[in-house]
Amino acid sequence: MNKQILVTCFDATGTLFKVKNDVGFNYVKFDQEKVNKSFLKEFSLLSLSSPCYGKSKLEGINNTLGEGGREWWTKLIKTLLSQSLIGDNDKQKLDSIPDKVFDDLYDAFAGSLNTGSMSAHDMWELFPEVPETLQYLKDKGQILSIISNFDERLESILSHLGIIGFFNKDLITTSIDTGYQKPHHEIFKHSFDKLKLVLPNLQKSNVIYVGDSFGKDAKGSYQFGYQPVLLHRNSSKPLKKDINNSQDQLISEKTIIIKDLTEIKKLID
Repeated sequence: MNKQILVTCFDATGTLFKVKNDVGFNYVKFDQEKVNKSFLKEFSLLSLSSPCYGKSKLEGINNTLGEGGREWWTKLIKTLLSQSLIGDNDKQKLDSIPDKVFDDLYDAFAGSLNTGSMSAHDMWELFPEVPETLQYLKDKGQILSIISNFDERLESILSHLGIIGFFNKDLITTSIDTGYQKPHHEIFKHSFDKLKLVLPNLQKSNVIYVGDSFGKDAKGSYQFGYQPVLLHRNSSKPLKKDINNSQDQLISEKTIIIKDLTEIKKLID
């Protein structure tokens, strides 16, 4: 085992699990392709206008959505659906959808809906190699942690997907809890401070951070002092890196690229 690597820290969405492809909204007729194309754009826009699900601690941010993830995601869902509805009648139907429908959808993605018709397993799925890789790392004595731009549902999702036991819950750090989101250094510092309570002599050089975004994960973790590991699962598509300056180029050169999580094994052996 590489004794220098004591902690493996993960991103969550896109790294450990993903949304199931067959999940859809069945309340009105909508253009699935438009929803898929618009999601990242609208998610990014809402993240800029209301970071950390309305809980941002950044100066100058007006937290207009201050009630946590539920209100934030409801606004995002309504925006996506309104842009992709097919007919005028469907637009009227959207206005008539009761808030409970959006609440149920939000809860279903958290795995907390008790109707028996939906659960987290219906909404999210692990990448195939995740349980084996986490077990291997635990057996090797690795401390496992998470830093995610997610909301208060993350622990529930991890529990329903059967992997919460691999993590110390105190070492799961989210943007809604900290008021900062990746790549901001404060969310990494918040996580590192908690790690130091477990390993008082821990150095930043003892931590690798694994994520699927160059801008949020690789850049954020490198600038904080961690070793970035960038996950690029789809080898048929070019790896997207936003190289804007010499610092970005340096980070790109220092970042380890892997195609799936099993490749972490060779980094700690």
